[in-house]
Amino acid sequence: MNSADNQDVLGHRLVSYVQRFPGVSFTFQQDTATIHASRSTNTWLEDNTVDSLGLSSRSLELNPMDNLWTILVHRIHADNRQFETVKDLQCGISKAWR
Repeated sequence: MNSADNQDVLGHRLVSYVQRFPGVSFTFQQDTATIHASRSTNTWLEDNTVDSLGLSSRSLELNPMDNLWTILVHRIHADNRQFETVKDLQCGISKAWR
């Protein structure tokens, strides 16, 4: 997936979701993955009037999404756990999320 793919997903998912709540303001936040923090994605967000919490990719400690992913990954792979199938991984993710 690249920045253009990400913007396509945002266009199909985020915009349609926001349109379901007219008059409600929100702030959108992504993690600091390259495709999320790219100049073209930020331009796309501005062009589509999406208020986003702009965090530097160097400000990982300030980004709750990155902290959440770190915690989730540590829980999923506790004790060096490996998964044989996608279904096993999905179960591991569900358990870690609880």
